[in-house]
Amino acid sequence: MIETLLDLLNRFEELGEREALRHRGRFHTRTYSYADLRGMIGGFCGFLDDVGVHPGDRLLLWGENSPEWIATFWGALLRGIQVVPIDSQLSADFARRVLAEAGCRLLVHGSSQPTDGFDLPRVSLDEIGRLPGAPPSPLGTASASDVVEIVYTSGTTGKPKGVVHRHGNLCANLRPFEREFRRYRTLARPFQPIRILNLLPLSHMFGQAMTLFIPPLLGGAVVLTESVHPPFLLKAIREERVTVLVTVPRLLRQFGEFLQHKLSFREKPIRLRGLAGGAERWWKYRRFHRELGYKFWAVVVGGATLEAETERFWSGVGVLVLQGYGLTEAGPVVAVNHPFRARRGALGRILEGQEVRLAPDGEILLRGDSVAREYSRDGDSPPEEGEDEWFHTGDLGAFDDEGNLYFRGRKKDLIVTAEGLNVVPEDVEDVLKTVAGIVDAAVIPWPPSRENEVHAVLINAEPELDLDEVIRKANAKLEPHQRIRSWSVWPDTDFPRTAGTLKLSRRRVLSILAGRETGAVERGSAKAGVDEWLTRLSDGELRDTDRLEEDLGLSSLDRLELLTRIEEDAGAELDESEFASLRTVSDIRSWAGRAVERPPRGGTEPTPLAMPRWTITCPARVLRRLVQDYVVATLFSRYIRMTVRGVEGLAEVGTGPVLFVANHTSLLDVIAIIVALPRPRRRRLAPAMVMERFDAHFRPREHPWRRVLSARVQYLLACFLFNAYPLPQKSSAFRHTLRYTGELVGRGYSPLVFPEGGRSRDGRLLSFKPGAMLLAAELKLPVVPVCIEGLLDIMPPESRWPKTGTAALTFGKMFRVEAGESPDSASKRLRRHFREQFGKE
Repeated sequence: MIETLLDLLNRFEELGEREALRHRGRFHTRTYSYADLRGMIGGFCGFLDDVGVHPGDRLLLWGENSPEWIATFWGALLRGIQVVPIDSQLSADFARRVLAEAGCRLLVHGSSQPTDGFDLPRVSLDEIGRLPGAPPSPLGTASASDVVEIVYTSGTTGKPKGVVHRHGNLCANLRPFEREFRRYRTLARPFQPIRILNLLPLSHMFGQAMTLFIPPLLGGAVVLTESVHPPFLLKAIREERVTVLVTVPRLLRQFGEFLQHKLSFREKPIRLRGLAGGAERWWKYRRFHRELGYKFWAVVVGGATLEAETERFWSGVGVLVLQGYGLTEAGPVVAVNHPFRARRGALGRILEGQEVRLAPDGEILLRGDSVAREYSRDGDSPPEEGEDEWFHTGDLGAFDDEGNLYFRGRKKDLIVTAEGLNVVPEDVEDVLKTVAGIVDAAVIPWPPSRENEVHAVLINAEPELDLDEVIRKANAKLEPHQRIRSWSVWPDTDFPRTAGTLKLSRRRVLSILAGRETGAVERGSAKAGVDEWLTRLSDGELRDTDRLEEDLGLSSLDRLELLTRIEEDAGAELDESEFASLRTVSDIRSWAGRAVERPPRGGTEPTPLAMPRWTITCPARVLRRLVQDYVVATLFSRYIRMTVRGVEGLAEVGTGPVLFVANHTSLLDVIAIIVALPRPRRRRLAPAMVMERFDAHFRPREHPWRRVLSARVQYLLACFLFNAYPLPQKSSAFRHTLRYTGELVGRGYSPLVFPEGGRSRDGRLLSFKPGAMLLAAELKLPVVPVCIEGLLDIMPPESRWPKTGTAALTFGKMFRVEAGESPDSASKRLRRHFREQFGKE
């Protein structure tokens, strides 16, 4: 039985090489075992010792979900350092106020956080990820009264106040789960690793419970993602074989709408009951389950109120929906549905060890060992215990006959009418959302001088919608005291929401509507954003007739960045093949406008570039090894005497994947690198070759058959002999190449890229294109520079066969892309690094 969180951390050693964590980026998934995670934690412990942060000190953890975030949390815990986590989306001003309130000694931040002007030692999560791993060694033991973390839940105004969590109250919340998991451990074994995809920020207590604490208790793994866009989530769930999705209601609703559109969803009648009904439901919605993957079976949702329609859709297609209720002070779970006894619409039964009662006005009152009633501004002494003390949650609830808790709204959001009757805003909002044409609604008291009339703020799908008729339809379904007295139209695409849990912020809606706060602005067009980005590449005025490549010089990386920007405005993944056909500024403007004004509800599946995956199959690898060792290397050595320097420096980067970048002077460059590498590295090399060189292979209809045949033979030989794959320079299919490169890295291969983008005719360095550094940044790869000399004379560009001669190849010192550094800046710095190391000009 766990008494402190260190007992939970000790399970990491027992779980050993079992999968603990997957971090899915846009182009690559990093996988960690529990042993790997322990190594990262130990590395951060060593860092804390080096910088002089001691037990009892505090560190501010301000960054996005990542393996490094998790290692930071556990490393601080081992050293007795109190963690102060805040959401990555919160402002620098709020972070400064928390720092002043909490007195932190160290700032750990993500790559996107603005940390200039913070007067304390700081380290980025990227830098923590590069620390050498080490076995963690705890300093002493923890007690139940030791502080673990201080969680700040206030918004971005006012003086922040944090909830103080200690080992005792967090473990009291976990012990009921530990007992229940033990009962089903044998049953769960065939389904391991049970993978939990968490979309909540780790600064949120619900996100921490489902990422840091529950997976090791369950013996499962957690999946983190860099995006919550529905197309990205669908691929993540299917390809990472996710078992459970943990999210908030709004994201679940958006994901459900995306799937309904993508699959042309139609509700189907289920005639059978019980297990037979479940089988019938699964069969009738088998396409839905095939799309998500057959291992996916449950959704855990919390943080806000789940709409009945959203729950009905997911339950109706055969996905188990588990609602729960909790709050930061409860550590965090108060009630949760049991997977085998879930009740639709309910928040579940009260967690063992907690007591809940309802006040006369319906407010949920709570007490128990897991409740943290101490706040940072109240001092650091533990709260006094009293059996009759109840924590007032501010939430309204009700129980059914079986003891299930139901949510009835926030007490502070209640509208008390002139007749003294109570109106729960969520009840009115649910009715409004059922009226055709209404995207979302917020119900607030209005006018501010009386605050006793129901006012609806609406987001409608169509400007010409008759809102008077909408209000009439809604009022017909409401009780007399609930009926809407006035309404207004919200000019933005969404309401203000809280960071992390994305709850509707009615206070801000009311404040903006009353004119006390700015923020309700008309939605801007896509044209302005696209023009601003394109103008940076033009000499002066941006003209409709300007061509993207010939006049503006857009590279494949530029096109990718532009497509990503338009996708962010549209809120959907767009068709890359369609985007690739755009040629002028006018094309971009009109296409972007259509995408943003009428975005595809589910996005479209881009047409993938066919990658030569057959080259990494076992037969191809065995044959390639024989040909490289006994034919290619033998012929190369007969013609060329090559001196290899710096190969011993490869030990610095370990045995994992790296990104090799080399100057390009000859068709023999790849062979030279293969011959120079140690055999374990040689077996795992994947050179990227310019796709446009084999244009006749990829677009055979535009070339004569002789050229197509020649290009096809050359392409297939390059793929087989060297494990090469295509890298486009001008096509927007660059994104597919990034994804395939990430797949290769996940299999242990090291890409080889020539950043000049072409062969130098005189041996001098050309300018470096940023694509290589984008690969390094996205895949978090160390970069190994390679300098090749002498091959230009042995096989000049006009030669078809090499001459005999001497050459030299040097492996340089490791290079890394800095946190937050742009690919363009990193490529320029790499070129300087190249010149300084090798004396190349």
